[in-house]
Amino acid sequence: PLHCSGFQPLYRSGFQPLYCSGFQPLHRSGFQLLHRSGFQPLHCSGFQPLHRSGFQPLHCS
Repeated sequence: PLHCSGFQPLYRSGFQPLYCSGFQPLHRSGFQLLHRSGFQPLHCSGFQPLHRSGFQPLHCS
């Protein structure tokens, strides 16, 4: 689930694990659907790099 602020909390490791089922399903195209008109590119490793602040900005369209 996404917070109203448009940010999602991340783990201390600086990476957010993605699961095959749950709140963040991945598409075959290698993108994570965040909103109807917003996609977030993911790395092939299945992890997303995050900002130093420990938060990852989300596209809210």
